[in-house]
Amino acid sequence: MVAVGDGPQRVVAPAGPGNRAQPPDGVLDKGKSRRNPRHSVPLHEVQQLLGGGTARLGDPVAQRHWGGVRPRPGHVTVLGRLAQALHCSEYPGSYGGDWSPSCRALYQTKYGAPMPTDHTTLTVQGVSYPLSTSRNVLQLMSDVTEAYFAELVAAIAAATSGSGRLHFPGGTLPSAAPDAAAALVSAYVVPAPDNSGRLYESTALLRTGGCDVAKSEFVSGTRVAKCPALHAPLPCYAQGGVVQFPPDVLSSFGWAMMRDGANGRPPHIWIPLSLASNATSNQSICTTVAVRGYGGIANPDHAESNIPDRALFEPTYQLSASLDQLPADLAVASHTAVLFSESSRDALMRGPLANGTFDVSDAWTSLLLPTVGAWEALLRAGVAAGICNDGQILAPDGGVSILVQRWPVLLAPTSGLTSAVESGLTAYRNAGGVLIRVPNTGWVTERGPAEASVIAAVNASAPGLGPIQATHPGDGVVHAVLQTSAADPNTRVVFVLNDFTTCAPVRGSAAPPTAPPIDGISLDLAAPAGRKLVRATDLMTGVELEIEPLPQPVGGRDWRVLVGTLRQQAVVVATFDI
Repeated sequence: MVAVGDGPQRVVAPAGPGNRAQPPDGVLDKGKSRRNPRHSVPLHEVQQLLGGGTARLGDPVAQRHWGGVRPRPGHVTVLGRLAQALHCSEYPGSYGGDWSPSCRALYQTKYGAPMPTDHTTLTVQGVSYPLSTSRNVLQLMSDVTEAYFAELVAAIAAATSGSGRLHFPGGTLPSAAPDAAAALVSAYVVPAPDNSGRLYESTALLRTGGCDVAKSEFVSGTRVAKCPALHAPLPCYAQGGVVQFPPDVLSSFGWAMMRDGANGRPPHIWIPLSLASNATSNQSICTTVAVRGYGGIANPDHAESNIPDRALFEPTYQLSASLDQLPADLAVASHTAVLFSESSRDALMRGPLANGTFDVSDAWTSLLLPTVGAWEALLRAGVAAGICNDGQILAPDGGVSILVQRWPVLLAPTSGLTSAVESGLTAYRNAGGVLIRVPNTGWVTERGPAEASVIAAVNASAPGLGPIQATHPGDGVVHAVLQTSAADPNTRVVFVLNDFTTCAPVRGSAAPPTAPPIDGISLDLAAPAGRKLVRATDLMTGVELEIEPLPQPVGGRDWRVLVGTLRQQAVVVATFDI
């Protein structure tokens, strides 16, 4: 799936009394700037509908910060006259705290004490905000943000009544799109492993219901917290100095976290081609294939002054048309998962600091280093990997046996987890899952030995490394993402990706040099029962690849595809038959 243009360009509301002469955005969006909000309907009409003030969706404390009025669930049916989608941009966007009577009552109920009022002042882009010095107040703001988005999504789901169209008292909003009604949450600084030192749990924003879409940016995963004392490269730790994970490791971690945690549609990844001064069609293809390979919706953006930009996007359209010829129900199939516990991470964060964020040093040292390190180990081993989050280990959909079926092997840190998460891990193990604990040492300097020990433990388990492994003689990361189809089990698709962050647009300039080619890549695949591999083709080039049976199957993998040299990406379509 490819959507060209950021949210407001993609969803068009029909002409009518709610639109008049406004641009056909069809999205109510508080925008990316607090001082210059975008809107796609006459502002005075929104003010009238919502009771006055400026309508900026997505901020639970808008009344205090902006003088605006946040929409209540009952307003969603009225908003149905104006738009087919709600874009809650850069969530959560609140600073500091809200001392309104309702928040004071929520605090009293949750903590059994009056809400502290001590605060400092934080100035962001020339606007000053009161910043609470209480961790509990900031935690309450995170909880309110998550609850508010869940509230909006539930209201939208009720308004659509299962028809994919928003309803309002005067009738049904006409729509050519069968699923036009949607809530698009653009999560701020997500999907960085440490949320840049913010308390909220981004995975909680992904499991709010069946009609939501999580939106993030192509390189958001690399925006981890700065070291407050050293101003060093990212991230910093309390012990052992400074370590930097490769950008493609951090980005793929964030994409997989969003993909595996979403309850609704796949995550929507914004690719800011419009920011680069000389964006190329190769950049558009490279970034689009990477996002689609990881199971997301690719959104290569464009300069609004040049629509349509056929020279930039036509090759991407053509490639997407080819990808769309593959089975429609293709989905990423991961075998081994890494546990990513945001509740445990937040419990280890210290603060708040003067800027309202938290010191993440202890969280990295005890928890995030082995978590992201284990993810990097799986990538380097070329196996099918996923991310299991708090919601899945604490309350798995369909029960813990379904979780074990999805991920028969689970990697989790040896320390730093809350007692509730530890109980969830015990239930997982008791249901037959293979739980491998990852030590929190060995990740700061040379990570090779620690990564090798993780892969050795996975390989020695009964489930092993799973149905796919990409190998090559070098030591670079090759992303091998397996996608399977329930409707067509004889077709398997493997996206084989070199470092895709080198294709990422850079504000005001072209992308950096592309990643060096990786030679000698092979894919070992497990054939479905009673089948053999009859053909493997690289969809990117149309070249049929050499295949061979393995004389000694390893871990059920009994066929090899010789990919050869990988310059940027290959999409290997493997066909099995009797």
